[in-house]
Amino acid sequence: MGLFSNKKTPSPDPPPLRRNLVRNLLKLGMTWYGGDPDGDDFEANRDRYYRARAKCTKAEIDYVEDALERHGYPP
Repeated sequence: MGLFSNKKTPSPDPPPLRRNLVRNLLKLGMTWYGGDPDGDDFEANRDRYYRARAKCTKAEIDYVEDALERHGYPP
């Protein structure tokens, strides 16, 4: 494959460190944006998302937000 290939590259893997935090943040983001089946309110879900986000690095947050956007959740 050449340097300027048209072939689309697959989505990058999550950062190797702290995959559990990334998975949890992604799950909380989907719950907050997509609605919670347990019936929790919007503010509680938002607060859980931002508390989990505070524990993540910039690269992890970027990965999660890109994944949410790719799957149709609002930014």
